Amino acid sequence: MQRVQRSPRSGFARGDGFCRRCPEARLMRCRSHGARPVADLKVRHCTFALMFDVRQKIGILGGGQLGKMLCQAAADWHLPVLVLDPTPDAPAASLCREFTVGDFRDYDTVWAFGQKADLLTVENGRVLSSGTPLYLTGRVLTARGVPIAGALVEIWQCDANAVYHHPAGGAVGQRDPHFQGYGTATTDAAGAFHFRTIEPVPYPGRTPHIHVRVSASGVPPLPTQLYLDGHPENARDFLYRQLDQTERAAVTLKLRPTQSTHPLAQATRLSAAVDLIVG
Repeated sequence: MQRVQRSPRSGFARGDGFCRRCPEARLMRCRSHGARPVADLKVRHCTFALMFDVRQKIGILGGGQLGKMLCQAAADWHLPVLVLDPTPDAPAASLCREFTVGDFRDYDTVWAFGQKADLLTVENGRVLSSGTPLYLTGRVLTARGVPIAGALVEIWQCDANAVYHHPAGGAVGQRDPHFQGYGTATTDAAGAFHFRTIEPVPYPGRTPHIHVRVSASGVPPLPTQLYLDGHPENARDFLYRQLDQTERAAVTLKLRPTQSTHPLAQATRLSAAVDLIVG
């Protein structure tokens, strides 16, 4: 597996600190073209990169034409993109922050690549995770409703074959090799986080659920699980039955058709949102 770190000239996304007209211009402003207001998310050059959360990296398995389009969409949100593809000159190679030459059919290669950002990497038409793609978003808030920026949100779940991707999670041969199983995100200034995953599925003894852990400065960590609204297995789940009505409402996901234009919402049919209260 070969990693290629792209130079500014080879396609950094908008908002990476370089003027799109003159890549040599460093952070904050370009002498030739001047600064542009950061509130304008459609600017083509001279944005203030530090005003955006560029820590959330999007991983794409496959750098074909769809991967290229996803890179272009992510650029509008000032999000860095990582691409894994076996072809060094793949269409998305010149548009991503970091391009890795590797075989996305190889489990170890995909696993190593997938540790960098999102739960389910965005793929080209040849690489699809099993299950129903789900865009999961939400906010991390204090008990008074104040957004918490910089909080770490971790999620993990079994794949569509009801197998967890850890040593005790089931037979390796039954794992979906295109599903990562675990992801992290850092909340932005509004306390928001975003994931692209799959609709959780049941396994013997448990109703469908997504594990969540929130870590933020100055407050105890919040471990919890998210459930699907109205799923018939909820009534038989030993953990769900212990929750009262208020607690259930706080951790229950209502699935709706995806309408968001966020890059991680691409190619998903369902979405869900949740507020996670810490402190």
